[in-house]
Amino acid sequence: MLARYEDLIRLGGYILAYAFLVALLLYRFRRRRSEHIALDSDKPPYVWHIRIPEVEHLQFGPAFQRLLNRLRQRTKGGTYQLDVPGTIRATIPKAGMADFQYR
Repeated sequence: MLARYEDLIRLGGYILAYAFLVALLLYRFRRRRSEHIALDSDKPPYVWHIRIPEVEHLQFGPAFQRLLNRLRQRTKGGTYQLDVPGTIRATIPKAGMADFQYR
């Protein structure tokens, strides 16, 4: 008797599986969206809202956009490079205890 309705049962199974998958994706989408909206939460994602009471109105003009672009760019900083030969020379007298040397 079930062999007679095998195609309909298989189709029903596919429809149920598809409906379950869609419901799961909608649930995850709504949950993620609500997490991004959360304000000052102690659970991830951590959100830090800076409030400046003296500032009444910010101007989001071209100067502000240029400032944001400058903040996103990499800048040269005071970095040191490891001096490998100097490190080896300084490590030998200390019986193998590493003494890193930079230039």
